[in-house]
Amino acid sequence: MSTNFCMQKSGKVFISRQGSMKTFVVRKKKKAIKYNDYAEFEQKLAKVAGVVEAINFKVANGLEDGRVVSWRNEHKIVDILLDTFDWVYGKNFNRDTGDIYIKTANFHFPVNIKLIRNNAKSYNNICGLTHNISRLLYGEVAASKIALAEMIKANGTNFTEEPQQYGILAVNKGTGHVKYATLFNINDLYINPTNGFQFSFEKMHRVKRSQKQGQEFLLEAVRSFFEAQALPYMVING
Repeated sequence: MSTNFCMQKSGKVFISRQGSMKTFVVRKKKKAIKYNDYAEFEQKLAKVAGVVEAINFKVANGLEDGRVVSWRNEHKIVDILLDTFDWVYGKNFNRDTGDIYIKTANFHFPVNIKLIRNNAKSYNNICGLTHNISRLLYGEVAASKIALAEMIKANGTNFTEEPQQYGILAVNKGTGHVKYATLFNINDLYINPTNGFQFSFEKMHRVKRSQKQGQEFLLEAVRSFFEAQALPYMVING
């Protein structure tokens, strides 16, 4: 019995049997599709920041709680961005991850709009630590801090390679000045055992990190946060 053998360097050889005959079939490997959504998101986030900077958005706190003032005015910025860019979307539910979403070629990434008090030297909270960080690190949403801790213990630095992003658009209510970053490229995060991650508007700037480097940066921040939360218990128990 003669057998015809065919080999192709760029493919795999699969064998199918028909009676006593052997047939070698070459199936070409699918070419890996490389997305550049990470860079596209940062470019579009910069455009969003530029539009908000140009309108010089200012809000007076008066005697009201700053959080109430922010809540009442954030939607004004959202409406302007929705009218300006066809790749900016609003959230569907109140508890959605971001205040807006930026569409890239293949994904929708969330952006948190933060209206910062006039005293920009104070630290500002980044909301939704557990489900945001778990998604950025592992591509899955953890329902609690314990679930996130278990996820970290199980996966460590085995991060998701699917493009992930989370943008921060910070607007100073007193000056109208705007800064932006992502949780992957923000220069520093400050740990608050009660509120999780915080950032300083005054010191906020961006550094160059790949997604994996950004994930390593976030993982270290999460470890520090969990340690800070555990310190009071450790003190009580010696």
